[in-house]
Amino acid sequence: MQPIVKFEKILEDFSSNEHFVYSKADLRNLLPFITDSNKNMILSRCVSKHILTRVCKGVYVFAKAETEKSTVLYRTAAKLRAGCMSYISLETVLCEHSIISQQMPSYLTIMTTGRSGTIDCGQFGTIEFVHTAKDFSKIYDNLFIDSGAKMLKANPAQAYQDMIDAKRTTVDLIDGSAKKELAL
Repeated sequence: MQPIVKFEKILEDFSSNEHFVYSKADLRNLLPFITDSNKNMILSRCVSKHILTRVCKGVYVFAKAETEKSTVLYRTAAKLRAGCMSYISLETVLCEHSIISQQMPSYLTIMTTGRSGTIDCGQFGTIEFVHTAKDFSKIYDNLFIDSGAKMLKANPAQAYQDMIDAKRTTVDLIDGSAKKELAL
């Protein structure tokens, strides 16, 4: 059996609705039968044969996985900042609650103890990471688990406070009455 066919079978067996986004390291670990020098070539061929879709540098989606496209950004963010405390916040949360009128389709804002940066994820959208040095034990009551995203998410009041702390210019999009309601 050809290595690519064997690898595709492994991905079919391994993938599910919950597990379909892989880091390059994850994929390389699924190829124990291939020498290290050939693993990158196999991954490249899987992308060209549409077995894998490259989300961004070092992150891939199994193309046959039947999942909602919208969850790919959340799973990618978790892969990119694995080992860091991160939560969905800022404009993403405030848009979901119609507190700011600016619509941000396919744009995800994440507070993280990791480094800041904006990651272009092509057809899936964009992830913006904003560094924070906050003590998570002090804000934990303002966070909850988002079951769809499988990530921590800020409540609107915490998202508003994060916008102030991060000195976001979009904080001006919130009207005065909403600001009073959101004040922590």
